[in-house]
Amino acid sequence: MDTVNYFVSESDLPEQTSDQAYGPMTSSQYRVTSLFSSENNLFAYAVASGSLIIVNQVNNSDRVNLILMPDNLIYGIKAKYFVYRGLIKGDFLDKNNSYIGIRPSDSDDSDLIKKIRKGQNGELALNLYDDLNTGTAIEDVFLSDQFQFASVNQGDSLGRFDSSKDFGFEIMLDEVFFTPTLLDAKIDINIIDLSTAPGQEEIGRLNVINYIDPAAYYGLFTHPAFSVGTNNSTGPTSRKSSDLYLFIKNFFTKNLIYIDIRDYYQQPMDWFEDSPQNLKLTTDGNSALDSVERSYRGGDQFPVNILTDDFSNSQTSESGQTYFVLTLSLSTINNIPAPIITLHAGYWLKFASAISDDMILSVCSDNSGWTDDKKFTIFNVNDEGNEVPIATYLRLELGSCNDATIFDDQIPNNTNINDIAGQDENENYIGFYTIGLFPYHSIGLTEYQEPLN
Repeated sequence: MDTVNYFVSESDLPEQTSDQAYGPMTSSQYRVTSLFSSENNLFAYAVASGSLIIVNQVNNSDRVNLILMPDNLIYGIKAKYFVYRGLIKGDFLDKNNSYIGIRPSDSDDSDLIKKIRKGQNGELALNLYDDLNTGTAIEDVFLSDQFQFASVNQGDSLGRFDSSKDFGFEIMLDEVFFTPTLLDAKIDINIIDLSTAPGQEEIGRLNVINYIDPAAYYGLFTHPAFSVGTNNSTGPTSRKSSDLYLFIKNFFTKNLIYIDIRDYYQQPMDWFEDSPQNLKLTTDGNSALDSVERSYRGGDQFPVNILTDDFSNSQTSESGQTYFVLTLSLSTINNIPAPIITLHAGYWLKFASAISDDMILSVCSDNSGWTDDKKFTIFNVNDEGNEVPIATYLRLELGSCNDATIFDDQIPNNTNINDIAGQDENENYIGFYTIGLFPYHSIGLTEYQEPLN
């Protein structure tokens, strides 16, 4: 799949305020729902093709939330669910009959409702699951053979957001240990509040890495190889990367770069006390290895590095796309014998112009406890006369192998990622891509040919 869809029409997305944005509110509260307000009831659209359920929204009797489970792996970080919070309940169910049964046929029926009407026993797809315990895992609902689910295609209209109060959009990631429940599905705003579990704050903070800022998610599609569908006309059309910022700029977080670095156990880079707490980076084209160390986390303790630095090295790719260069150097404080950086979302610098099928791993050299410079593409745009980065998400894993030369002769060319996971004679993992253990892959990078040295 080389495209996703906007969750509302491109020209409809209202400008977001700081108190509606994804991200840290305090050092103990993190909003992972992106909120918006509008004077009009805006139609929501399917970001991807998939199956969906609706549930009553807690404390809002005239509202429902919709959870869309995409059918396929979407380029970029793997989304488990797209969550639409605050849709008009009457767009799905009969308001004049205590919301029992499908809504009466009307000229403003959504594509979803039209499909349900055509299906055999289609109304069963509008089950609100109120008879299930709120602790029930969402995935258990989707896997159950007791229920019937509606299916939609990318770009299908779903229903309208209720403009009487803030509505929200949220992306839950397909993380190994993340099992959201019906309670997570039903709340109106998803805020990770650490005050509810005193003494367990750091463990609670790990919940943050189960979500991604939608602005950064859409920013992953800024590469010229991809496009995003919109619904401004009578049918979905595609917008190229140069137009994508017109949508992203309505997010308060439009220029933030999220650098999510994981250790071998898939925890944040600095989570263990004896793990590296700092990183080095530059945004001006200079070496990161020679730069001053900086803390991986900010004062708000958000477990992902949020980069707000100014960039000053704008370049232009062969395709005409402008971009900045982000240079990183990671600590090998634990005496990693042969550090390896695995890229799971984002772009190496060499992929600024075109997607290539040849690289997910980069073998590093150790320079007095730091890796050599690794360079990444951060696409930019001219916004009111200033060259600014487009929000995006960089996902890395720092691992190791006792003998990095094994990559030269143990991994053949043109081998699918899911087939290369394995161990050398010393039981060192050389792939990290066992299905179920690590369900991610990089945008457009589906084969391994040879490592960058």
